[in-house]
Amino acid sequence: MRIAISGHRGLRAPVQALVDQAIRAALAGQPEVTGLSCLADGPDQIFARAVLDHGGQIEAVIPAALYRDGLPAGAHAEYDRLLACTVTVHRLPFTQSTPEAHMAASELMLQHAEQLWAVWDGQPARGYGGTADVVSAARALGLPMQVIWPPCPPPASEPVLSFAPSPRGAFCIPVPDWVYRLAGRRGLLVAWEITGWSRWR
Repeated sequence: MRIAISGHRGLRAPVQALVDQAIRAALAGQPEVTGLSCLADGPDQIFARAVLDHGGQIEAVIPAALYRDGLPAGAHAEYDRLLACTVTVHRLPFTQSTPEAHMAASELMLQHAEQLWAVWDGQPARGYGGTADVVSAARALGLPMQVIWPPCPPPASEPVLSFAPSPRGAFCIPVPDWVYRLAGRRGLLVAWEITGWSRWR
C-alpha cells in the first residue's frame, strides 16, 4: 500500500503523541507500506518514523532546494535522519520553499499514492498548500483518505466503547478520561473516507 501523508504542523506534544498512536494503530493492519512524505516537522516525520518502525519504506518528496532551511532548526536532525533512510527521493524544480512548491509536492505525492492519510482538523487551509487544500486535491482525484484528528466533541455520555454523532456528521469514538487529561483536549478521531462515506475504526 502506497500512502501519502499531510497534516498540520505546530501541534502540541500531547496531541502529537495521540497522532503517533493513531498512525501506528492504523499501520498495524497494513502488511506492506510505502510512505510518501515531505519529512516536515509534525505529522510528516511522525508518519515516516512509524512506517519505518513498521518495517515499511519511505519515499521523500522534497518541494524545493531550500526546503530544509525553511523547517524549524529543531527538526533538521530528524529530517536528515529520515531522508537518509528513504528508498527514493523525488525533488521538485523549485528553489524557494514557497506555498506553491509545497502544494506541488503534495500533488506529486497524491499522484504516486493509493491513499492519503491527513492529520486535519476539518477546517479550511490557513494558507495556500495547507492540509485542507491537499484533502481537496485528494477528493478531486477520488483517492481514498483516512483522517486522523484529536479531539472529537464529547458525546452526551462517555462509555469507552460507545459511539456518538459529531457535529460534522461523522462519528466520534469516546476514550477514557486519562486520555483526555493527557491530551488536554477531548478524544481521538480516526475516520476512513471512501467516495464520500465515513466509518470509524
